[in-house]
Amino acid sequence: MVHLVTTMKKVRFLFEEEKAPKSPPSSSLGPTMPFTPEPPVVPVPLPVGCPPLTPQAWHKYDEATKAWKPVSDLPSMEEYTTWSPTNAAATTTNQEKEKEKETDQQRFHLTTWNADAFARHPEMRMKALLRNIWDASPKSDIVFLQEVCVEAARWIMHDDTVRKDWFISEDSVRVYQVQRYATMTLVSKRTFGYAKSHAEEGKSLLGPVWRTRFRTRYMRDGLCCDLFVAGLRSTPTETSEKDGGGSSTAAQTPKPRLKRLRLINVHLDSLPSKPSFRPSQLEVSAALLRAAGAGLVAGDFNPVQKEDQTLLEQPHINLLDAWKAVRPGEDGFTWGTEGPQPYPPARLDKIAMLGLRPLVVEVVEAGTYELEGGKKREREEEDEDYEAGLGSKVPTKKFLWSDHHGLRCQFALDE
Repeated sequence: MVHLVTTMKKVRFLFEEEKAPKSPPSSSLGPTMPFTPEPPVVPVPLPVGCPPLTPQAWHKYDEATKAWKPVSDLPSMEEYTTWSPTNAAATTTNQEKEKEKETDQQRFHLTTWNADAFARHPEMRMKALLRNIWDASPKSDIVFLQEVCVEAARWIMHDDTVRKDWFISEDSVRVYQVQRYATMTLVSKRTFGYAKSHAEEGKSLLGPVWRTRFRTRYMRDGLCCDLFVAGLRSTPTETSEKDGGGSSTAAQTPKPRLKRLRLINVHLDSLPSKPSFRPSQLEVSAALLRAAGAGLVAGDFNPVQKEDQTLLEQPHINLLDAWKAVRPGEDGFTWGTEGPQPYPPARLDKIAMLGLRPLVVEVVEAGTYELEGGKKREREEEDEDYEAGLGSKVPTKKFLWSDHHGLRCQFALDE
């Protein structure tokens, strides 16, 4: 009975979300005002027939004003396409040079996690979840989060590490005017920048960020961004040089170049509804990746029906399932492994790629934390008969970060 009650609560929330969206519950997120989309910073290559998009901005924390500010000075398209980061190679440190000897391609690390918008203590759970990401080695360059409720978003924006080390996709005000929870993307300042000086340091560059509307029952969309990756070298070319009437062939040193990498953070429609919009949502995502030439779509795919299991292999989608490519035959369950559940364990969370090569993929199990608060905490725990929305009784004082495990992936461009 407990399991059924918990499941019905979540189903009820899902339908309430689309029926009557709520406004942000707290003024600490800033004033709520009508959203007038800013024009895209650079032209975005889109597939024919692409659904409408809503441009957004990257945000950086401004220590002087103690506020998050939009990154408004991204390079122009001409700078993206004509700049050759030769200076970056000249200014790399000895440590970076040694790293370059180990691999001929730049590698990136992505972590994706459904943060569970329905469980109690969202701030404490988000704190524990992100601490796990910060402490992991190698460090993540990109973080995808799904089911970020407004309380969790508020905590993210107040976290010292996020303020110091990350660009974020949301201002945590506008998106919550129309939906109960949302996706959020974080990009590391260690790896990415936006100015020419950042590029000359060898960093990759931020491009536009936007949301693409899906056909959906639950107000789902694709949170998209383009990143311009530095330090990728093309194949050496052969040229003929005349010397005293003869000819000799010499290999020119290839120049570094920038390449567009498109990333799409998704939380596909939930539940086994008929008709399902998940095929359409993945088809749009795949078309967006092909328009850019390379990229990935990752997050909570919610493959809860039999036909969902082979969607990535369908001709109109045809994306590489990173888990199957690296760990064929392994379960890779990211949901339903913690105690009795109303549904069997499943690999709900996935990473699908185009023009990329997955090197390492692993499941990161959700850990537990203890809530501080003495007697108040004990009363709260007595009132709750399930753990963090999972529908299973557990020893008091223990809470899971999320009902999902995370996925961590290392990848490189497949050139």
